[in-house]
Amino acid sequence: MNVVKRVFSENFKIARKNAGLSMRKLADMIGTTTQSVFLWENGKALPQEHFMKRISEVLKVDYEWLIGIDIGRKIDYWIYELINADDKKKEAMKTIWQTIKNL
Repeated sequence: MNVVKRVFSENFKIARKNAGLSMRKLADMIGTTTQSVFLWENGKALPQEHFMKRISEVLKVDYEWLIGIDIGRKIDYWIYELINADDKKKEAMKTIWQTIKNL
């Protein structure tokens, strides 16, 4: 099992159980089969992008957490990029930062 599948499957299982949902109930809520949920939870497959979004909504977890992206590293990267960016890119990044601050 590759790292992304392993991290996703672990986080997915935690989130599903924390939400108090059975595999079947979750499958019904996101519009897929129980078999797909089983495969995702056991690291045998990854959901398609449209299911990832729905999973995040239903389980009330961040998509990036599900796949194991550390938001702290992303922020560090954005700061580095901002420091080294041209003026046009700096303006775009400022807009993104303002959006994040307003969440």
